[in-house]
Amino acid sequence: MTGHAGSVQILAFRPSQGVLTTGGADGSVRLWQTDRGRARAVLCAATGSAPTPWLWRQYVSPDLPYDPPCAARR
Repeated sequence: MTGHAGSVQILAFRPSQGVLTTGGADGSVRLWQTDRGRARAVLCAATGSAPTPWLWRQYVSPDLPYDPPCAARR
């Protein structure tokens, strides 16, 4: 996923909640889900569908194999 538009100035990690919070020089604050299962559930609930291969390359990674979290598992 996209991040800050500049350097990270501060961060806080709460392992018990699986969340990393960062504050950037761009004035934004971001919450990063560190529990993969929970991150998948949040992403799927927010989008309601799997990203297309183009969106995967754009917002996840051009280097990671396409493996959408909301796709039906067989």
